[in-house]
Amino acid sequence: MIYEEGKEEEIKQALKEAKAELLLGEGSEKLEAFLEKFSVEEKIPYLSQSSKKLEPGNNHFVLEKSLEDQAVDLGFFAYNEAFRKMGILLQEGDEKGKTLAEQLSESFPEYGGTVEIRSYKREEDFQAKLSELEEAGIDLLFLPSPGEQEKALLSEEKSYNVLLGKDWDQENFPGDLELPYPVYLYGRENKALPLVEKEEESSASSGEEAQESSDSSGEEAQSGGRYDRDLLGILSKLRAEVKKKSLLQTLESMSYQGECGEYHFLPGQYCLKGQGQFYEFQGQEKRDLNP
Repeated sequence: MIYEEGKEEEIKQALKEAKAELLLGEGSEKLEAFLEKFSVEEKIPYLSQSSKKLEPGNNHFVLEKSLEDQAVDLGFFAYNEAFRKMGILLQEGDEKGKTLAEQLSESFPEYGGTVEIRSYKREEDFQAKLSELEEAGIDLLFLPSPGEQEKALLSEEKSYNVLLGKDWDQENFPGDLELPYPVYLYGRENKALPLVEKEEESSASSGEEAQESSDSSGEEAQSGGRYDRDLLGILSKLRAEVKKKSLLQTLESMSYQGECGEYHFLPGQYCLKGQGQFYEFQGQEKRDLNP
């Protein structure tokens, strides 16, 4: 379904008529707030792959690492790469980036580093705030989210290194961007354990129909991103395990080893665990920095 602001009641009615048992979606804060509210009203689980809402409700399972865990990953990586003064530049209104920056300002000093945070409003302000960070002597600039100003900065000569946040890690990155200087990327591929046999195969005993569905899901998964493949695997395992329990009860007792890490489905919390993964880009080449 396509979410349209102002048509929430119509969408609610359509979901009820369809007898929805599970909600899946992400996007604007208003969309996620709507899905979370509906999940509470109808007592059905809601899965999202990312969330701008930092306090997910009791039926909301976020398929991502907590911002606190992400800050630990980032701080540990920066220190191990011999960076000691990190600058963080984010756009005003980016609440997720702001919270992550605040977490980093707590975690990085524990390793022996310092953090300078600046927020900008518009293009002119971006350059002014960037100059403040440069004058402060930063040796690493962290850019949590991609924007036009941030992308343009990647092609400029700098006296410091650049580290990009998870939102930059997309299938087509770097795309048309020219990267004449190396940049680091905090990737979404946070594998916790070696990959196990695909969970979709466990549904074979459910019959020919289930097997056909699993095969189809596998084909779709190969063409999607890692989160998409994990999501299909999670749904397949959930379908195979749900019996007398409700979907919500089944999720609460379920874990799943996927390509992005190990998922522990705790309601109201971030579900993904695992080691942070980092990469270095120069031009179109991607170098794996993980042990």
